[in-house]
Amino acid sequence: LCLDIDNVAKEDIPYIKDTLMNDTIIKPLILFNSPSEEGLKGFIKIPPDELTHGKYFHAVDKYLRSKYNE
Repeated sequence: LCLDIDNVAKEDIPYIKDTLMNDTIIKPLILFNSPSEEGLKGFIKIPPDELTHGKYFHAVDKYLRSKYNE
């Protein structure tokens, strides 16, 4: 599952990257600065099943918003 986090202040990117990389629930495989340098992109491993992909997408979205959205 691809992560795309936009509109992040440059000075906040290292903290957010470190925080997400240490999140034991989503366990990102990789996180990197977006080409615009105003956000992050990354990947989370989920089962390769098109029937459950949408459920994982919504679950990850809900989790990230509830835990980190300020």
